[in-house]
Amino acid sequence: MILIEHLFIKNYKAFKKESIVLGDHTLFIGTHLSGKTTILEALDLFFNHQLDYRYIRNKTQDIVIECLIDEKRYRKVFSPPHFTMNGHKCIGNFNEIHHIKYLYLPKKPHTIEHFFNQCIALNKTIHDDDFDQRTIYNANLFFNKISQVRTHPTVEYTLRLKAPLSLQTQKKVRAEQLKLTPVESLILGVDHCENSFNTDDVLPLVGQSYQSLLISKQKQWINTFPYTVMPLYKHAVKDEMGIYTTPMHKRYKKTMILVEGKYDVPWFETALKLLRLSERFRVIPCGGYGNIQFVKQQFEKEDIPTIVIADGDATVSGHKLKRDIIELYADYRYINEKFNTDFHMTPPHKYALFNRIKEKDDVVKKVLSSWAKNYLTEDAAFVQEIKPWLMKA
Repeated sequence: MILIEHLFIKNYKAFKKESIVLGDHTLFIGTHLSGKTTILEALDLFFNHQLDYRYIRNKTQDIVIECLIDEKRYRKVFSPPHFTMNGHKCIGNFNEIHHIKYLYLPKKPHTIEHFFNQCIALNKTIHDDDFDQRTIYNANLFFNKISQVRTHPTVEYTLRLKAPLSLQTQKKVRAEQLKLTPVESLILGVDHCENSFNTDDVLPLVGQSYQSLLISKQKQWINTFPYTVMPLYKHAVKDEMGIYTTPMHKRYKKTMILVEGKYDVPWFETALKLLRLSERFRVIPCGGYGNIQFVKQQFEKEDIPTIVIADGDATVSGHKLKRDIIELYADYRYINEKFNTDFHMTPPHKYALFNRIKEKDDVVKKVLSSWAKNYLTEDAAFVQEIKPWLMKA
């Protein structure tokens, strides 16, 4: 599958400049104003060019949204004063990703009529005779075709409910309508998903979508989410550890794998999939090895089991990799291809890696985490090294 693996946001709402790691399906957690909604809105700007001028941090600077998709960079730049897309500064052939559709559902849900039109718009062409159960869930709910704007061969519908629907019915109708919206590459962004859907409908919709990015405040649901849970810290990890421990409940707990940073997450989550252990563990980035012991202590206070796996150069108690940093487990031929280096074998230590690459460390980690997500195998040295630790946990 071709997924958005990393997202870069500059000069928009919560983020002056930030890189975010995305899983196949990701639930974002964090305190108020930590940037959860900004991620979903930035993707709405990238794919649908929906811009709220109030959210521009510095109106004299560009807004930059960049997605790493299938190991390729796609960057859109929106320049002042009108913040239209600046083609001279953009990167990537956007025709290569035109098939990817992004559906954003905000914290305060749109009206059912608006939502249905969003779903209809995801389809390439809707013909006049398509307004039936193939396209619309329970078309009898609506007065349809009140005003048609025909641009042959498509028809734009203005929908109006015949009668008001209860909130619970609206949530059910949204879920059923999405099931009738077959888009090959649909990315679903849902802010406070409990506001748009009934809880029981969310995971089936996630499984149906190509990729999903969610926000929720329902503690039980956060605790049981079977995919990536990514924290966004507005302040220091030590000040905001409660975003993890507060939702936890002993009935649903997994063993927490405590790792150093966000770019380690794709390595470990891919290894868990390969070893068929995803249901037993959850990967927790701690924002640096200096925070690992604190995070471990907070989980232990809640009687939540943990396992620490740090880089080889870290000074922490727990399991440590044989190599200095996790990036040294990447294929040296891939490193040569991406960074124009000439390694004949895996670099022996992190200094040999970073000193030869003319890119920021953050960029190197981002690119090599993409390698892990796409090319890591069960017999790889990294997977085999951590396997016995996981089996014993």
